[in-house]
Parts: sequence; C-alpha cells; structure tokens
Amino acid sequence: MKNHLIRFALMGLLLFGATSTGAFAQQFVRPEFNGCIRQYYDPNMYNWLSFENVCSQSLSIVYIPNSPGYGGSQMDLSPGRHSSTGFSRSEVQSKNGFELYVCPSGFVPVGMNNQYVNRVIPEFKCKRQ
Repeated sequence: MKNHLIRFALMGLLLFGATSTGAFAQQFVRPEFNGCIRQYYDPNMYNWLSFENVCSQSLSIVYIPNSPGYGGSQMDLSPGRHSSTGFSRSEVQSKNGFELYVCPSGFVPVGMNNQYVNRVIPEFKCKRQ
C-alpha cells in the first residue's frame, strides 16, 4: 500500500511540475510568422505600402524603419486581410524600408532582454500580453 501511495504522490508531483513548466513555456512563442506577411504598394489605396496576412492565423505586426529617427508602428491583421501603412514609396525609401516583427495576436515582440521592440534589433521573440 505504501508503494502505491508513493507512486501516486510521485505521479502527482510530475504532473504538477509538467503543468507549471508548460504554462511558463507558453509565455513565449517562436517568431516564425514574418513569412505570413506580403508587402506591396496598393493601387487602390494611393499606392501606399500595405501589408497582407496570407496565413490562417490572426497576426500582430510591428514595423520599425531601418533608419533611426523615425517612429515605428503596429497593426493587427486577420487571415486574408490587408491594411495600409500610409507611407508612399518615396517615404518608405527615405526610411530605408521597414523591419517587421510579426507575432500571433495576443503576443508582442520583445528583444532577448524582454523589452518591447521599439528599434531595429537582430533577434526577437513573441511574448504573451
């Protein structure tokens, strides 16, 4: 009987440990969604730079100009939807284009220091809001 109780207690601890570790792991997801965004100049919207979500999941996009001194912006896109940045081709060129940080909806891009992305950085991860 004691062996049975010890096994039961051990299984409970393992299960609790796996659950709490799993919950912690879900605070971040891999940033593998940049390929879901199509960039184009929309002729129906003043030829401004637009982003389209070509994947089946709602996404949050943070786009930061490659040239320092300009502010970044953010938009949310449902699957198959597109939206305009409001920037013309010449404005995009003056900013040297944009670096995209794309996460699933409900997550925000953060650097390896867990700070929100507000400038161009080489690596990021997606953190649950």
